Amino acid sequence: MKFNKKRFAKEWLIFIGAIVFSFLLPLFVVIVIGVIKWKFLPFWELYGIIFKAISDGDYTVYIAILLPYIIIQFIRSIIWSVKVIKFYSR
Repeated sequence: MKFNKKRFAKEWLIFIGAIVFSFLLPLFVVIVIGVIKWKFLPFWELYGIIFKAISDGDYTVYIAILLPYIIIQFIRSIIWSVKVIKFYSR
């Protein structure tokens, strides 16, 4: 595979999108829980906990933040392997 600026930009956007999704997901969860239980937790408290865990070096937070990107790449690899198998089975 050759290095291609367009491909690199696409991969970078996928990565950034997954990371942004990882940070927006807790906000969505807090809003849904607040609507269901009528008890609103300020989202900045949740992000304070997350950023404190990141600064403390808690590896579970790193995994949780990277998990959407890992799942996207896993799905993309399955799709790629199915395409390759279909191509070579002709």
